[in-house]
Amino acid sequence: METGADAVLLMTSKTSLIEKTQQRYIDALEKRIAALEQQADNTKQILPTSTPTSTAASSTVEAPPPDTSAPSTTKEADKSDESKLLKSATSIQAYSRFFGKVKIVGRRYSKDNEEKKEKPIGKEEVISDVQPADGVSDSEKKTTEPCVHSHGGTVAPMILTLGLDDDDFIIKANVRIADPELQALIQIVFAHYPGFGPDMVVTTLDSPFEPFIQYWRDLQALAKGQEDHPAVLAFRNRLQRFKESGQDMTGWPKRLDDFAKSDDGLERTRQNLEMLLEVIHEAVRGRAGDQSLSRILEDDSSTSQEIVNFENLWTVYKPGDIVVSRVFLDELQAFIVHESMESAMERKGFSPHWRLVCWTYDWTGKTFRRIPAELRVEFFKGSRKVQSLPVFPVKYLSEAERSHLEQRGRRFQKICLSNKGFRLFQYTGDSILRASGIGKVHLTRVLDNDKNTDQWQSPLDALGKLLHELIHGTDFTNTVVAEIDGAEQVVIDALSFRDYGPGKHYQHKNQLPMGNLRFWKQTKACRCSVCQENFELNESQRSHYDLEPAKIREEFSDPTQYLICPPRVLGYHLSRKRWVELKVTEVKDIKQRVDTRAFDYLQMESVKSKELLKSLVMSHWNTKRSDNKGKMQDLMKGKGESLVILLYGPPGVGKTLTAETVALATGRPLLFVTVADIGLDPEKVEENLIDVFRLAASWEAIILFDEADVFLESRSNDTASLPRNALVSELLRVLEYYDGMLILTTNRLRRFDHAVMSRMNLAIRYPDLNDEQKKRIFLQFLGQLDEDSTTDRARIEQWIRDEDTREQLDGLNGRQIRNILFSAAKMTSEQEGGKLSLEAIKRLAQATKRFAQEIRADMEASRVKNEPSYRTM
Repeated sequence: METGADAVLLMTSKTSLIEKTQQRYIDALEKRIAALEQQADNTKQILPTSTPTSTAASSTVEAPPPDTSAPSTTKEADKSDESKLLKSATSIQAYSRFFGKVKIVGRRYSKDNEEKKEKPIGKEEVISDVQPADGVSDSEKKTTEPCVHSHGGTVAPMILTLGLDDDDFIIKANVRIADPELQALIQIVFAHYPGFGPDMVVTTLDSPFEPFIQYWRDLQALAKGQEDHPAVLAFRNRLQRFKESGQDMTGWPKRLDDFAKSDDGLERTRQNLEMLLEVIHEAVRGRAGDQSLSRILEDDSSTSQEIVNFENLWTVYKPGDIVVSRVFLDELQAFIVHESMESAMERKGFSPHWRLVCWTYDWTGKTFRRIPAELRVEFFKGSRKVQSLPVFPVKYLSEAERSHLEQRGRRFQKICLSNKGFRLFQYTGDSILRASGIGKVHLTRVLDNDKNTDQWQSPLDALGKLLHELIHGTDFTNTVVAEIDGAEQVVIDALSFRDYGPGKHYQHKNQLPMGNLRFWKQTKACRCSVCQENFELNESQRSHYDLEPAKIREEFSDPTQYLICPPRVLGYHLSRKRWVELKVTEVKDIKQRVDTRAFDYLQMESVKSKELLKSLVMSHWNTKRSDNKGKMQDLMKGKGESLVILLYGPPGVGKTLTAETVALATGRPLLFVTVADIGLDPEKVEENLIDVFRLAASWEAIILFDEADVFLESRSNDTASLPRNALVSELLRVLEYYDGMLILTTNRLRRFDHAVMSRMNLAIRYPDLNDEQKKRIFLQFLGQLDEDSTTDRARIEQWIRDEDTREQLDGLNGRQIRNILFSAAKMTSEQEGGKLSLEAIKRLAQATKRFAQEIRADMEASRVKNEPSYRTM
């Protein structure tokens, strides 16, 4: 085998021969051009295979001898094109330094205006070839594979194919790697890159040579042998890993196996790698109309990559890199790049965009897992700063911003791992509304910005959305933002969101909404053996971030896991009965989750009833927290463990307030359930009821069936009442095996089904409020105001205690008293210097009493007329 030094000596000794050959070639070519000018036609084809010089070091191609026979018109035209091709300063001549070292072939392309792309014309024709060195026998020439060093011959280590347009400008280029050892080196360097790897032999590289441009500096360091460079060290580590693991090389040429296990494989292949980089550099520089890539390769400064045009966005997004975007309420969020591609949609109504398939990180309710998603960069003209793009690399973040993302990720993990019974939090701020209701869940309608109304999507939009979800993945780009004021209670639970909330209607269960993020249909990483066994690829794509359920409570092994956690959690807004996305940073722990003094503020006529209620509630709560030792049980295991409380009486006397007090005293969520949540469809009643009770069990919540008489009326034989009968029957069946707490309220006790009544553990009657209770309610609400919030607090308190006030408050309930004070405070805040006055309270009390009397009279007359059973009460 010839060494590099031998080749140099050979070139020196033959310098004069080469110069003579070049001059003879030029003279012959000029004569040929003059002879064929009159015969040239418009046919354009790549010149036929030319005969190269006899030496491997030659940088020119031997001119073909004159053809003494009468050539045809077509042949003359071909040779005319041959001269034009070789003289083209903007294309082929730029590659002349590779003549004799690299096999170069060409092919013409013609523009297809209809399909807006180039189509090949004719066949590939050789421009320059490489011959075996002197001393190689004819038999060896026939059997020698490219770059087989042991044979002593040198043939083309790579084949460069150039595509030319009608003006001889190069519009396409690819390189076919013929050297097996160079193939091995490339595959080991890019073992982490999708499409490469130990079991995937890559022989063809197409322009614009994405992976090579993205890792250009690393490849240069490898070619130059900079041993202390991180890329070279990483390469050495991979080689060592291959040696130690004995990785299966099935399907590879044996030489690849030898290369991976040898100590000098890299040294032998560096020259060919350096030549490959030079060829790629020339191909990039000669690409028509695009000089930005060439600047990236030639400029060592970082500024060369801070500005980019749309066509070269792929240079910004390397597979495995961390990028940042804003998809949820303008919050920064990090993603792992899997691949990027340009979308070529040019249909009416669609604009081209750059699509990134990325990994986001999320809590599924059972484990932390990467979820494939799609980010987009819409088409733009000219150049832009990388940092101004809607998706940009994480390296552009400041240290403070990066630290914020990591701390937010730690908070995200802590919230998601909250134990059962401790998922109740406070929240203030913007949220994204996804659905409303429990049991019977209604997906959120999208906002029609043109008409400023809340409407359903048009059938066409709905069809397009469905097709997108079937082909690609779930599309959550339509969002409704709702503000939550005043530190209201929310339950954070992704699993319930998926199983009992809006997730019941989603096509892909693990794709839970994340702002405007589009999800990708493929829900898991590739499971083929090639990808699964590719350590570098899995490391680059962070497949180890997909945690097994047994490891979810451990500290994340990599800080980047915290970095890529989403800025939102999923939950349920209790008072508004909405399924929402919430900002992680605005979710706050409740300082005093359990308030044992809550019952002290509850106004009940019977002290004994209040004490009995408190005793039952706390006993049931403590029993669920204990190991149930010594507890009485039903004959059937799992039955009779619920606590069912019935509160009945007129409106506004504290029934709902009692349920809220029980929830506050035990620190548990309170689920308001109405007939709208259950429905009356016999086919759905059971499913909806089961979902409600399972949801309550998951949250250890208290269920409140407010105005329960609406759907728990006595069953009858009337056909029209069959749906309601089904509801009562299902409730009774589900209630048998429910172990939580259920509170029912009603002001029409006699309409209750008797079977329901028999399930009650405690029933408490609430009569109209007496004068003393009304005064205490007044003073309790007044006590929430500061001294400076009233004009004369002493006068107001005295008026409340005055005997003459009794008549003014006669007939008012607790809810009305609350409304009087709240309305008076709001009215005076705008009209009387922001201070509550006695005069405002009196005016509102008189108006409320007058309105209540009129409503009560109308309701009494209506019920006497329409409800025969009411007359007997």
